[in-house]
Amino acid sequence: MGVDGYFTVAQFIKGMDALEIRAALGLHSDSMTGGAVIYSFLRLPNPTEYVYELTADKLDGLEYTSISNPNYLPGSRKIHQWRILYGARIPVDEANAVWLPPGIPFRG
Repeated sequence: MGVDGYFTVAQFIKGMDALEIRAALGLHSDSMTGGAVIYSFLRLPNPTEYVYELTADKLDGLEYTSISNPNYLPGSRKIHQWRILYGARIPVDEANAVWLPPGIPFRG
């Protein structure tokens, strides 16, 4: 399986539960209420497969404003994020995915 969208580094979310991760990343307000699945890449992404999008307080690398989608609030400015470019499919390690039930902190 390959993934698209955004990614971060485990050190930024270590010790957080699913809802804390959701808030820290600025994800949709309905997401992760039932927990989360955290994947590792099977290989490092190639520089041609992603772009740096600043920190999670920037939606798509942009400042949050009054016209931003209110379902996606600014995340933490301490968490760096990268966006996988359209068409790039970076394989993940499904066999070792971490299931994070609600209320349980991510151990990294």
